[in-house]
Order: sequence, then C-alpha cells, then structure tokens
Amino acid sequence: MRRALIGFVAVLVVGSLGTLPSGAAGSPGARPHLDGGEFPYGVGAFDVKPTKAQLWTQTSAATQVRLEWALDPNFSTLEGSQTFKTNEARGGAILRAVTGLTSATTYYYRFIDTANAATSRVGRFHTAPDPRSDVAFTFDISGDQDGTINPSNGLPCYNTFPTFASVQADRPAFYVNLGDTIYSDSKCKEMPGGIGDDVTLAQYRADHANQLTYDAWRNLRGVLGMYSEWDDHEVRNDWDSQTVDKQLLKNGKQAFMEWEGVRKWDPKVGFYRTWTWGANAQFFLLDERSFRSTEAVRMDADGDGVPDCTNPETGQPDLAPTLVQSWRTYFANKIQGSGLDIPPPAQCVADLNASDRTMLGAAQLARFEKDLAASTATWKFVITEDQIQNYFALPYDRWEGYQHERNQVLSFIDQHAIKNIVWLATDVHAFMGHTVDYNTDTPGIGQTVQGMVEFSFGPVATDTFAQEVDDLLDPGCVGTACPHGMIRGFLVIANKDFCASLIADGYGKVTIDPSTHRLTLSARQANGRPIGGQGGVNPDCQDYVSLPH
Repeated sequence: MRRALIGFVAVLVVGSLGTLPSGAAGSPGARPHLDGGEFPYGVGAFDVKPTKAQLWTQTSAATQVRLEWALDPNFSTLEGSQTFKTNEARGGAILRAVTGLTSATTYYYRFIDTANAATSRVGRFHTAPDPRSDVAFTFDISGDQDGTINPSNGLPCYNTFPTFASVQADRPAFYVNLGDTIYSDSKCKEMPGGIGDDVTLAQYRADHANQLTYDAWRNLRGVLGMYSEWDDHEVRNDWDSQTVDKQLLKNGKQAFMEWEGVRKWDPKVGFYRTWTWGANAQFFLLDERSFRSTEAVRMDADGDGVPDCTNPETGQPDLAPTLVQSWRTYFANKIQGSGLDIPPPAQCVADLNASDRTMLGAAQLARFEKDLAASTATWKFVITEDQIQNYFALPYDRWEGYQHERNQVLSFIDQHAIKNIVWLATDVHAFMGHTVDYNTDTPGIGQTVQGMVEFSFGPVATDTFAQEVDDLLDPGCVGTACPHGMIRGFLVIANKDFCASLIADGYGKVTIDPSTHRLTLSARQANGRPIGGQGGVNPDCQDYVSLPH
C-alpha cells in the first residue's frame, strides 16, 4: 500500500516519477547483539488476559525445558511450572499457555534447560483486569519495523529501534505490535551483497530472529504483555489471499506464529481476536490479509490481459479511481500525462464497489460485528492493519478499495448505534488523524459514523512517508517547502485530517483517564516527546481528546 501511495503523491506534486535510491536512510548506530546462554532472543508474554497468557522464548540448545512463574522476581514461591520437550518443527520457538492466573497481577517467569539449569532472562507481565473493573490505563501502539542489516557495513539500515526504549520508559499496560513486524522484502535486501527477498522458511525465521538482536526490542518484549498482528511484509508487499504464492504464504505465516507469539491461525477468522482491559476498553484485532479478495488493481474481468483499473492514457493503474471528476480535472490541468482528465475505467469502479469482494471474509466479518454489538466496554478499539479513512490516492490496498464491505461495516455500526469506537492503524508510515466517514468521492466531505475517528501511528524503523517522497522527488531537500510539505497541505486543508505528521518515527500513546474516562490519543516521536505542541515536529498536530458519548 505504502509504495503505491508514494507513486501517486509524486505524480500529484511534480508529474513525474523516479526510482528509489539504493542507499538506506536513518541513523544506524551500533550493531546490536543477543542475550547470552541458551535463550539468546529473550522472552515474551503475548495475548494476555485476566487469567491466562502465552509465554514465549526460543532455544537451539535445550531439548527439555521447564517454565516457571511466580509473583516475585526471585521466584521464592512458585505459582506454577511446566516441563516439556522442545519442538524441532518450530525451529526451537516455544509458546506455552499459562492459565489459572489472578487478574490485575504482575507475574515473573523464566525458562530453564532441565539438563544443565541454564536459565533465560526473567520476564514479567501484568494480567488484564477483571472485565467488570473500572480501571484507567495507558497502552502504546506502533508498527512497521525494518531491522534489516546493511550488507555492506553490517549496521542497521535504519536505526536501533529507539521507539521501543521510549515505549518501555512509558511503562504502559501493554504494547500492540501492529503489522509489518518484519520486512521480508526490504529494499535493504536488494543492496549490493544483499540476500534478496525471503523465500524459504529459514529466511523468514532469520528475519524475525534478526529483529530480536536489537536490545530495545528484546528488552521491551521482556517487561510487558504484547499483542501481535501481521500485515503484508510478513509475506510480500500488498499480498492478497487469492494471488499470493502459496508457499511464500505458508512460510511467512509459520515464521510469524513461531516468533511473534501467536498460537494459531483459524481457518474461519484467521488471526482475529478480541480482549478486554477492564470495563473501559475492548479491543478487536482484525486480520485483513488471510481472506482478502484480489485487489481491484489486479483484476481482469473480461480476460483481455489488461487489468481493469489500467488508465487508458497512461497504461498504469488509475491514480484516483474513487475521486470526484472535478478534482481529477483540477490535477490533470496541472500535471500533463496523469490520465486524470478522463473518468476512471468503468470496470475499475465496478470492481471497487463489487459486493462479492471482501477484506475480512464472511466468517470474520460476522464474528467482528457480533462481538462489537455485544461489547459493553466504554471504549472500543479496532486494530486495523490498513487504514479505513478515505484519502483517494491509489486506494486499492486499504478499506477504500473494498467499498461495499466498508459501507457494510459502517452501516452496521450506525444501525446498532455503537458508540465510542476508535480505529487504530499503522502501515502508511505517517501519523494521520481523521474522522471515519461513509464513502465519498470528494475530499473533506462525508457523514461521520457515530463520531468515530481513526489515528495512524508509526513507523518504528523504515522510511517515513516524507522521506520516501522527498528522496524520490528532491533528494537533500530540507524544510516544509519540500514535496512532503505540499502533501501535508493537501491532507490537512482539502481532506480535513486533524493531524498529518509525515516526517517522524514513533508510536501512539493511548490513555484512559481514571475519573472522567476521557480518551487521549497522542502521537509520539521515537524519543518519546509529543509530535504536536511546542517543540514538536508538527506543532499543530495535537493530541486527540474525547469524552465518551
């Protein structure tokens, strides 16, 4: 999705496209390392609930392991233990379900090689509160972390994940790792000496393992609970269930489950799951990859060998098939050869609106709607891999490219008057805040659904939206007069985004106030400082604050 969007924006700004530079951006820092001993990649607690959690580690040495958990870091009195053999079929990855826990309680845990008493680092996590308890809390969220190593110098292509150190300093209740947990097809892999895109299971595993050679990521996973979701780069950029290479999907899925603490994939709902954190929050984590129909940009309804969304003037995918013609004409008059002076191909528009195309699949959609309608939580957070807000630029990979199902979800929410829903996304490598409106072909105009908003956060470590555009169009440019400044102007002025920060790495900090239940969504830089406000990288990109309604 991100790659296609950058191409569209480039055309709108200057009317020509270039190629990405071969080098990688960012301040690389020192080459990271691992824990010592037989459990080098640390530990992790995943999918934490009031009375259970999934505890993770990896070993290539131990054949029999004992897992212990206790209420103190010295393990003076064990709360429980399990002894089991390791599984070679999982590449040494271990994920054990621990049950019978007490809600709202901090636990400590460790893994021990029974043959020689070699021990992992001690991890900790806090169980979720009872669903009836009125508790305030903070959680953090981000995604898009490319830890690929530059093959020419052995250093990180981007950074050493400082975002994760800031998240740890926040001491949130938990962290949501939302998509692109690896970059199996990183552009850094194509640099001289690079190995190229992942193909084998071993290569996918190696990418996940490499992420945990970063101290900040290994440390964060060891001190709080996590919830992991995939997007496209765990397999291939912009993949869908109908056109993806099946062996790549199998390998990418297995490695993701092994290394990111997800126990199983369900053939009906994929990785969808929901959980509560007290009475004030319920989370709905969507799987928008497992059952996704072919994207409209790849469809060829008449079988003539020309994809339906090909613009006849350019021979390339139409840049804005969901945009009203008056805006298309406006851009066409400024940019020669954009193909926007004519209406989008009729079959493309039909594909985008087709009722038989899906992001979620029928079973997952039904489960999501049922769970959402049944929720009694004050706030309902929908964790979405791809944005649901409309902004017209090559919409094929996000909800805007599945118009019928998008409207179905929004209509369901309106019909059932489900209030206090907040959508949280990553993927676009930018911080964007916007209302969630019904489908419209005109920027900035639309009927809001139950007052819903969406906020996109990140990235952790990859090219930011601004960096990608500026490197493409005006390398070395500094300041708001660069191409990314014009793009931000379009988003804020025309599309009415209440936040659009395109130039920073970072994460989202979400807080529920203890007395008023007021919600605050705060965009944070990698160093932990706010993106908005005085001293921020975009001072007008303020926190979103709302009381429940």
